[in-house]
Amino acid sequence: MFRILQLPAVRSWLPCILLLMLVTPGLTQEETVPGKEAGPVDIKKQEDVEVDLVLIDAVVLDRQGRTVPGLKPDDFEVIVDQEIRRIDTLDELCDAGAMDDPRGVRHPRKRPPIAAPDTGRKIALVFDYLHMSNFSQLDALRSAREMVEHGATAGEQIMVAALNGGLRIEQGFTDDTETILDTLTRMEHDISLWGGRYAHLTEEPFFRGLQVLVDVLSLGDGSKAIVLYSDIPSTAEGNDLAFLEIASSAAGARCSVYPVDVKGLETIAPG
Repeated sequence: MFRILQLPAVRSWLPCILLLMLVTPGLTQEETVPGKEAGPVDIKKQEDVEVDLVLIDAVVLDRQGRTVPGLKPDDFEVIVDQEIRRIDTLDELCDAGAMDDPRGVRHPRKRPPIAAPDTGRKIALVFDYLHMSNFSQLDALRSAREMVEHGATAGEQIMVAALNGGLRIEQGFTDDTETILDTLTRMEHDISLWGGRYAHLTEEPFFRGLQVLVDVLSLGDGSKAIVLYSDIPSTAEGNDLAFLEIASSAAGARCSVYPVDVKGLETIAPG
């Protein structure tokens, strides 16, 4: 029995991903007066929060560090607010069976090919041009290209898109590695992308483009992963409601979002 007490931090690009869907009933929270031990005071106010579906990504490894295939909903126990919640659906993406957890190597070319058959994964590589400098754009594109060239497994379908105040789909889903690499190389030299004017007063264009992307992905079957390359500033913290709306839409579209801070991709000369 695997007990999940909170949403785990999940590494992307692992060969075995489980998506657990929980149905959570509506919650009612009454406001209380601090310092009163007799219980909440009814001040005729209440706040209703209704959550239809919550997605949890889980990677299950055995004692030898290998992925565990063949798991069922009964193998998991999800506890929220000290209550056991019913698991509505379990999507298992572990067609390769038991595999060793991927380990880092000094250079991708020295790593043996990842032996993963068709897992049906769909991945959208999304580049946030509204918040990246020209140098960050290059770092993000080159990082994505290296990942596709050395890290993609057989059968993965990859989409490439750009957020530029709206949504530009540079390439639809395909499992042709050469096509994906050509698209990323073309974007590096596309003046309409790196030479665009992306000044904006609010973050509304960013969220609008991201929402359109989620709506597009919702039309496809199965689970999807969005790898979002961005350098969104701390001023976006005041957009909590917009982030929650995106998270809710992504859950309904069976999308997981993996943000990549492009500042971590910068190459800095020693000294």
